[in-house]
Amino acid sequence: PDTFRDLTWPIGAQTPAAQAELRTKHKEQERAFEMQMRMGILDETLRIITGTPHHYGTFYLNPGFVLWFLFRQEPFLRLHVELNDGKFDHADRMFHDIKAAYLSSTKASEVKELPPELYCNPEVLRHNSGVDLGT
Repeated sequence: PDTFRDLTWPIGAQTPAAQAELRTKHKEQERAFEMQMRMGILDETLRIITGTPHHYGTFYLNPGFVLWFLFRQEPFLRLHVELNDGKFDHADRMFHDIKAAYLSSTKASEVKELPPELYCNPEVLRHNSGVDLGT
């Protein structure tokens, strides 16, 4: 039905235009990768570091994304601090606006999927820990 999204594509690739953008990006990376290999610029060590051509530079709903959305509740608060070397990330980079997160997620370069907790647990949107998150 038209009311559901296509789960074979990430949230940022739901339109034909976004899918075409990803395909183009991948083809450009393939061409650059092959040219660098032919020229001897990209040796095996560098290839391991930079990776092969890809659509996204991250995995869907990796732990960092989960912590980004759910940091207001434990154990996510503690894990967020651990992930950021014992401190909170900069306040302007922390999740604070559902509309902005949605608009960002619909870009072809984005893969942040909403974790299930956002659908069933309104507490994840409340900051009740008393920890100063910055401004």
